[in-house]
Amino acid sequence: MTNEQNVQATGRIMASKCGAVSFRNNVGGAWSGRKVGTLKNGDTVIRKARWIEFGLVKGSGDTIGWKSVTITPDMVGQKVAQFLSLEYKTDDGRARPDQVNWHNVVHAAGGLSGFARCDDDVRRIISGEKVDP
Repeated sequence: MTNEQNVQATGRIMASKCGAVSFRNNVGGAWSGRKVGTLKNGDTVIRKARWIEFGLVKGSGDTIGWKSVTITPDMVGQKVAQFLSLEYKTDDGRARPDQVNWHNVVHAAGGLSGFARCDDDVRRIISGEKVDP
């Protein structure tokens, strides 16, 4: 595992301990179609290939999910799910502009979003603090 994978693995456990639900959000793309063979150089031949994209959007967090929140007076007892987006970074990891933009948009809309380099960052983000890169 890379250092970022370690930060993410412990961060996901911490998010769960803080009452949040989070899921891995792999963002990217790949070719899909019917595999018809493999060339001698190892390349795969795909027939009727089509490009597919997965994950939310470029820049979205490594994990997404929610934290359940109980609403006060007029909605007593009802719960809502507050959106959560966590981007995990190592101590020297840098945030890309699209990641910073995503973080700012989620936070401005009332969601929980931040850049987590340690378990304490995860706790702070889930408690509502904006943790910038």
